[in-house]
Amino acid sequence: SSEDLQEIYELRELLEGAAARAAAISASEETLGRLSDLVAKSRELHAHDDLPGLAALLGAFDLLIYEQVSNERIRALIENLKAHLARIGRLTEEIPGRVKASVEEHAAIVEAIAARDADGAERSMRLHIRSVLADQLEAAEARSETGGGPA
Repeated sequence: SSEDLQEIYELRELLEGAAARAAAISASEETLGRLSDLVAKSRELHAHDDLPGLAALLGAFDLLIYEQVSNERIRALIENLKAHLARIGRLTEEIPGRVKASVEEHAAIVEAIAARDADGAERSMRLHIRSVLADQLEAAEARSETGGGPA
């Protein structure tokens, strides 16, 4: 439901914001390189309309960001959310323009992380999560209006 989406994304915003902040503070150069590579490959796959490959890269980006969290309690909460996020992620891929937006939002997050701008990384991640939520809610409303399933 729309309420479920809002609750999940509220938690996701908090957790992934913290993960992006942690990455900006402590990510290794190797991790920074991997994040940059994921963004570059995502842009390339988007240019070739390779949605399955792109979805995998966007998921790999999230996992790499999650790995930057050293707080075990936050990591446990992220693990708890993963099943919900996988299900929601499949719906997100179907929203026109959403994947391209995610690629560019990920690029902004990586830019802030690479600059070691913890506030900017957290802010960029939070904006990304809010953007995805807005698209999800709009798509759910459209599905509801056309009889395409529950909102």
